[in-house]
Amino acid sequence: MSEEFIAASTLAKNLEFAKGNEFHTILTTLRSPLYIDEHLLKSELSFLVTKILKLIRSSNDFDLWKGCHTSVVVCAYNPLILSTHGGQLLAAIYSRLEQKTGFYSSVVSSSHGKQLFDTLVSSMAVIIDLVKSKPTLSREALVPKLKAIIPTLITLSQYEPELTLPVLKKILKRNTTTFKPFVNKFRIVLTNLIKSDYASLGSKTQRLVCENFAYLHLLKIQASNANDDESQAHHKVYPDANWRTGLLSILSQFKPIIQLCEEILDFEQDNELQKLVKALPVDIESNNEVEFLPKLKLDFNAPLTLWEIPQRLSLLVDMLVAFISLPTPFPIRVPLGSINSVCEVLLSVSQKYLPLKKELRRDNELNGSINYILPQIQFQGIRLWENVVSKYGKCGLSLFEGILSSIELFIPLKKKSNNEIDFNVVGSLKYEFFTVFRLVNMIMSHLGHQLNTVSVVSQLIDVALFLSRDRTLVDSLFKSRKGNLKQTKTKQSKKNKNNEGALSDIFTHPELFVFKNSIDWSNEINEFFITSLNNWILPSTPHIQILKYSITQSLRLKEEFGYIPESFVSLLRCEVLHPGNERVSILPIAISLLKNANDDLFELLCHPKVPVGMVYQLHKPLDLGEQEEQEEEEEDMGERGNSVTGSYSHAIVDTKAFKALDNLENVVIPEPERTVSGPVDDAAVFKKRLVEEVSERETTSMNKKVKIVEEATLETSEGTTVETIVAQTKVEVKSAEESEGEEDEEFEIPAIELSGDEDEDGEGDE
Repeated sequence: MSEEFIAASTLAKNLEFAKGNEFHTILTTLRSPLYIDEHLLKSELSFLVTKILKLIRSSNDFDLWKGCHTSVVVCAYNPLILSTHGGQLLAAIYSRLEQKTGFYSSVVSSSHGKQLFDTLVSSMAVIIDLVKSKPTLSREALVPKLKAIIPTLITLSQYEPELTLPVLKKILKRNTTTFKPFVNKFRIVLTNLIKSDYASLGSKTQRLVCENFAYLHLLKIQASNANDDESQAHHKVYPDANWRTGLLSILSQFKPIIQLCEEILDFEQDNELQKLVKALPVDIESNNEVEFLPKLKLDFNAPLTLWEIPQRLSLLVDMLVAFISLPTPFPIRVPLGSINSVCEVLLSVSQKYLPLKKELRRDNELNGSINYILPQIQFQGIRLWENVVSKYGKCGLSLFEGILSSIELFIPLKKKSNNEIDFNVVGSLKYEFFTVFRLVNMIMSHLGHQLNTVSVVSQLIDVALFLSRDRTLVDSLFKSRKGNLKQTKTKQSKKNKNNEGALSDIFTHPELFVFKNSIDWSNEINEFFITSLNNWILPSTPHIQILKYSITQSLRLKEEFGYIPESFVSLLRCEVLHPGNERVSILPIAISLLKNANDDLFELLCHPKVPVGMVYQLHKPLDLGEQEEQEEEEEDMGERGNSVTGSYSHAIVDTKAFKALDNLENVVIPEPERTVSGPVDDAAVFKKRLVEEVSERETTSMNKKVKIVEEATLETSEGTTVETIVAQTKVEVKSAEESEGEEDEEFEIPAIELSGDEDEDGEGDE
């Protein structure tokens, strides 16, 4: 690398006035390893750090923004600056963040206020991550400053939780002892977010709130009076005692909410369900971990208030998932049995087997709200199961059969029908069924063909095929319009005509009002289809529907994107290898779709090849036993087909010949003399033969013998000897009586038998 480079002092001077591309060029130049030089530390690099600190302390927001980005670049790419000046840069950044947080409302009112907070927090987080892994630097530059950084971040988390909670989560996990004085303040902030603003937060921010709340339980609670009892001193203290206490306190909050559902559905119709509800976990220790949650206010006269039930269950599931999925510095004890019981009860809250209370059946608006919230209550159990299976895998193997049986309760059926799926309700639960298929795929990957509950699989196939279609939004409009046209008169007012003009796009271009499935959805569905085809032989109807789906979607995606996604390629392979009960293979169609993909599997199916290791030639003579077996097979074939003019059998060979075959390398077998018949007269071939001529030729050929002479040269210690083996055998031919059926033909072309095997064995022609 060339040693010529721009001096750091020159870059520092231009840094103050740089804008746009010039500023970007300066940052790119500072990444060069040429500035990692100890000789430049006291002069050039110190001057550069001074300029950066000046920009950070500037009252101009743009200069502050430039100073933050420059400090991140030099600390990330220059270890000398990080080790000597990292603490100074970190202190300057968090001091400006503290100032801006004190005037949060005025800063945010500007156009770039939120962007400035984002830059300050992210720059501070990067430098903290760079410093934390260095023992000396972390002890001297980071830990003393955390006591000033943590309060600032906690205060800002009330306004910008999405920015600050990831940083606080890392600090709480790594520096638990340093965080301890601020736990109560942080708990108050989190509880306020959960109580008031949780529903308005994004899904990512909601997860961060629950994870930070769970990490608060890394800190041990002060010993209570019960623990001070000397009679309890002999009990073992587990490191996850506080963590488990928080987990169980959240798990115990499900039972009161499920008991509220008894006011909607008649649980007395199912005794097993009542036993499950009674067996749900209760908070025995009564530590009031989640007592801050407000009580639900439900009113049957205001049906929309019933939506608070699934919302509260969703919050509890999020908090419970944080406790069972987050990494901890110690092993934790997870009550999988209690969690499974909660999920089973949540999935059982359905109108499939439980009727509504009699006093609620007449209110249509209330019934509509109940029909909407019941699938959402069930969905919370599916979410909880999905996280348990994804995190603990085969640890819950004994629960998988029961999970699939409970999932069948989530599939909506039409009222007063014999297991007929209500696809109208299925269409409104597409997002929920995406989670269902993800859970089923994880379970089937562990069970496979050992699964006994196949009925739910057939129902899920029907649901998957229905949801795989693009959803047209105007179908219901067309149906209602046809009904209205039959009832209305021909006269229409001008106002209606104006409305018809506004709806012209709906009737002329209905294909523009379509919801198309995403690739992620198709990948999950394809994985479910592949697992089903691999493990079970499906009935003809769903199997053909899966074939139609894979071919049509592959063709559409190929025309739209120019290639077929990998999940569809895997599905086509599976359909070719597992045709099921169908005798027609889709191999030609699959090959035409993937003709330019160079797929090895389809190439092998189209052009099967024997493995190279199995292709060989035998150059040495066969053993005598193998020769005899081969000759016996030839004799049997000749007797069956009546097409061989003679068969040969070797005479008994004496023991010297057997000894000669032991040394194959030294045995020389001369080729026997071959007799070639003369030229064949074409006129004689096509001439009609008389019966006397045929019989005469057959009688002469019956007494004909073939003499086989075999000479074997043996090399022994006494000398070279030649053994001559003579074998005579009669030739078996057809009698004249067997050929009488051929006399009626006008002329006959005699068959000329040329046997390659006989030539190789040294046997002469007839």
